[in-house]
Amino acid sequence: MDAHHACGRRLRRRAHRPGGAGASGRHVAHAARLRHAAGAAKGEGKVEALAVDKDVFGDGSVIVLRTPGHTPGHQSLLVKLPQTGAVVITGDAAHFRENYDSDGVPAFNFDRAQTVASLERLKKIAANLKATVIIQHDARDIDKLPAFPAAAK
Repeated sequence: MDAHHACGRRLRRRAHRPGGAGASGRHVAHAARLRHAAGAAKGEGKVEALAVDKDVFGDGSVIVLRTPGHTPGHQSLLVKLPQTGAVVITGDAAHFRENYDSDGVPAFNFDRAQTVASLERLKKIAANLKATVIIQHDARDIDKLPAFPAAAK
């Protein structure tokens, strides 16, 4: 099994089942967001091409960041959590911490210059917000994420 699928499997194992008895309003809202995302993944929701960054809920808590390079429409994610603070999830912008730190670009890439510019942008955002950066394909970073409910704080 390759690292990409192993990371996905770990994330699915850590997935939480929202909306159970006694769930707080925040948990119910989180459950609604997860249902919306699941519906969109199945083609049941609205698909929106983004030419600029997108504040998903209009409150600054989840922002889709345009980070072209790996693919023409590549996106990363900025999540602002009340206790943890800002978290940047890189997606495919970097595959390993070493790539991120050194602006390393793999050969299977759409546009090297855009990838390097996107990595630099992510680094600036992370520095300005003192954000935790999660390299989505790097198991070392995925293993740093706490399991629910601690991850949602």
